[in-house]
Amino acid sequence: KGGSLLHLIATDPMAAIDIPHFCTEQGHELVSQWQEAESLHFRIGEKHEAFNEYSSLKRVALRR
Repeated sequence: KGGSLLHLIATDPMAAIDIPHFCTEQGHELVSQWQEAESLHFRIGEKHEAFNEYSSLKRVALRR
């Protein structure tokens, strides 16, 4: 069963380390990552559930 994709854009340089670790720890797939100017882009696939109000990805995004 396929899940949703999230396109995350970060300006914190540490996101290059933090986001891949987060994906590994939470069971998400880091589909791709790239840099455009000062922004880091991440495409993240959540395989086991849709992005919803209970999603670990959404909870992290809301904390910042």
